[in-house]
Amino acid sequence: MKSLLTCLAAACLSLASLQAHAQAPAQPHAIYMDASAKLQQRIAESAAKGEMPRIAEPETRALLDVLSDSHRFLQSQTYDAANIGQLMDICGQANRLSMAYALTGLKEHLPPQASAEEIARQMGTVMETNIVAFQQELERLHPFLLRCLATQIQPLTAFTAALPPEELTPIRLAGLNQLRGGLVNSYSGNLMSIGNQALQPSYRTQVVRAMAESSSLFASALQLPARQQIADAARVILADAPLDNRADIETIIKAMSDPDCTGLCAY
Repeated sequence: MKSLLTCLAAACLSLASLQAHAQAPAQPHAIYMDASAKLQQRIAESAAKGEMPRIAEPETRALLDVLSDSHRFLQSQTYDAANIGQLMDICGQANRLSMAYALTGLKEHLPPQASAEEIARQMGTVMETNIVAFQQELERLHPFLLRCLATQIQPLTAFTAALPPEELTPIRLAGLNQLRGGLVNSYSGNLMSIGNQALQPSYRTQVVRAMAESSSLFASALQLPARQQIADAARVILADAPLDNRADIETIIKAMSDPDCTGLCAY
């Protein structure tokens, strides 16, 4: 779980390096941005008191209901290479909010002039604690983020396929490879979390279900060795996984065992 959300953050940044924002906000985009801004304001106000907004608070729950609505903002919308910027905005905000919960209190754990290694170590420690402490809130945000990242795969594939060879620059290819690395580590971290008894079954189920629903799309972005790595990790945990999670793990194994390498896999 240590690298789970940081890997998702890397995936968001990698996608941003492949496609520029260019579209005026559509209504769903504006609604999501507004709800995100309101929750960020609540986070800032709570942080000043050493707290975080909790789902037990009616206004926070209402905002989380909006911000985790996959049908409204992902499934009922059509995104293509022309308007992927709007989708990236939504995914970026979902990631920002997830990281706000996962990394709250980090500054208090960092000594002055902390090295990069110390920062990374403390990030892992703080995340481990906060994902358990704020799992009710992250149970809403985290599955949405996984689905949001997956929704970007098809328009990103179309965008990449339409590029003239001379525009498939080293920077874009590096971004794609960083995305792949983030997805591999994210899937591995998610799979490991299934056995974490400190996490409620509902949290684990929602996250693994989002992984399963997104697995075919994510697989299309990964090259075959990376898919094999994920499939092998899933097989290891399958036997001891809770019964309610096994079908989703099997779906992930099947998707990651696909030998086809077209789409983003081919780049």
